[in-house]
Amino acid sequence: MKKFALTIPIILISLTLAACGQTKSADKTSQTSSTTSSSTTSSSATSSSTSAQNSSSASSSKTPSKEATVSLASSTSRLGQLNHKLQTNLGTLALPQADGLTNGSANLNIRYTGDAKNYQIFYSVGNQPREFNAAVLSKENPYAILQKETFASNAQAAEKINHIDADANKGLPATDLGSGITGHSEMGAGNIHLVWNEGNWSLSVHAINIENQDPKPMAKQIVQLLNTYRLPAPNQYGQIQFDVNIIPGDRNQIIKWQEQNIVYTITAHDPTTAIKLAASIK
Repeated sequence: MKKFALTIPIILISLTLAACGQTKSADKTSQTSSTTSSSTTSSSATSSSTSAQNSSSASSSKTPSKEATVSLASSTSRLGQLNHKLQTNLGTLALPQADGLTNGSANLNIRYTGDAKNYQIFYSVGNQPREFNAAVLSKENPYAILQKETFASNAQAAEKINHIDADANKGLPATDLGSGITGHSEMGAGNIHLVWNEGNWSLSVHAINIENQDPKPMAKQIVQLLNTYRLPAPNQYGQIQFDVNIIPGDRNQIIKWQEQNIVYTITAHDPTTAIKLAASIK
């Protein structure tokens, strides 16, 4: 944040030392405001600074925070180092800049298969950090996989996305998911799918109805997460398929989207990890 210098009118030259002391206090207040979101100010210059900060904060609150904060992973971080090695082998490509983990980042391991047009990147956490793409990593169960598939045409790529149009949900039982979004429940064969649409994304949360599972809590959580994390914008279609059954070691949480004739897929062990990975791709 830029520091503001107080402009002292000529008429104040004759003020007493006490006034000078007040000016120093105002300077200190201005400095303090640079490290806090708001402060009580004692001068018009500091007040203007605070007003500008509040205006900027109000404007940024209308933009998903992840869109504003995504930056390249630090070159000194474990993920940053592994991303560099991926690009050395596969060329320039967009990669997750967050590993989606709450702990274990220091022991993050990555291996890949394929080439620049078609690849799979496996993200795992081991007992220790291993060499990039080490053969032993095939024995680690990845918590997430990022896949790229290139097709001959946009139409062929679109066929790989299980996108459900919003009109197809009309007439189904409705549920308020918050943020002005309405979900609809489709039930059958002992299962329930709570579905909704956001932009070009078709979203679904699956639960087992005969086991009295309820997809609504997870669906509402997803809506809130997507208010914070901005997913890639699909060229035509995007699909999110989540399951309330979160099983350690499984990767049944799916995010898939189309970019021209390319389809990207993230499979992960839980929805939050999948969203954080997808939203950080840069």
